[in-house]
Amino acid sequence: MNKMCLALLIAVLASLQGCGSDFVPVKIVPVAGKITGAKPIDYKGLGVMFVNEKGGGSGSAKVEADGTFAGEGPVGATIAYLYGAPNEGASPAGGHADASKSKTNKGFWNAETSPWKVEIPDEGKKDIELSLDAKITSGGSAASHGAR
Repeated sequence: MNKMCLALLIAVLASLQGCGSDFVPVKIVPVAGKITGAKPIDYKGLGVMFVNEKGGGSGSAKVEADGTFAGEGPVGATIAYLYGAPNEGASPAGGHADASKSKTNKGFWNAETSPWKVEIPDEGKKDIELSLDAKITSGGSAASHGAR
């Protein structure tokens, strides 16, 4: 048991070293909002991941049955995307969701294709609206619309 704990501690400490000296952590603040869209989905088990576009921080928020969510996100230009949602056919795998059976557009399940770009101020943001009707762009960073 002690060897397992030591090995786990070493792994955690090694992962905290980062890939280089360019890593600059960002402040994590409260976020809240609602997922909207013309086509209702089952929100049970769904979450929203917030990732700072420059790296250095991420956070997540649990989605309630009515589509509202609350959690934490990094300050600055942030990309939001869906994760989890066993009822939507997705499960986290390697930090990303497998949305192959999801009823929602697959573009919402990946930071590289999600149209949800959110600017989170230092004090946090409580009125985020993520629209499932937003246009998905193929590849690249998030589009400049779809989230407010």
